[in-house]
Amino acid sequence: ADIRRNFDTKGWRTALRSERDEPDPEVQVYIADTEDELGMWYRLAPTSFVGGTLCKAGDVSDPFDPAALGSAVLHGPHLGEAPARFFNLMAMNGSMRVSTGEELGEAVQTLLASDKAASLAQTGWAVTTESASVVERLAELVDAALDRDGEI
Repeated sequence: ADIRRNFDTKGWRTALRSERDEPDPEVQVYIADTEDELGMWYRLAPTSFVGGTLCKAGDVSDPFDPAALGSAVLHGPHLGEAPARFFNLMAMNGSMRVSTGEELGEAVQTLLASDKAASLAQTGWAVTTESASVVERLAELVDAALDRDGEI
């Protein structure tokens, strides 16, 4: 609701998902604020901004969530309590870091070019899935140990 009020006071036409508003053609900012639908929005959004990263206040979401679902990841300089995933994405050019709201706007404009967003999203997806085979093998070993001994 605070985000909506902020946009509304600046003259933007907004809609809020939790209030069952529809994203009709008149809506300029659609705020998807329902936790249980994040995966759907990440899958639909070509670009996602990780909230809480432009300032040190509040929780910071996991950047692997949107990256693993094919959304290009934008974030600020404040990486929360567990910055390793941000560093992994940045090291492989799988995310784009911005420092100000103005830079965020410029980055969004840059990523409106579908080839740029697709490249960033593809790299982010690759970073998030690179260890999937290791996790799968570990699960197989644990499962086999449980079958054999009944415990680990």
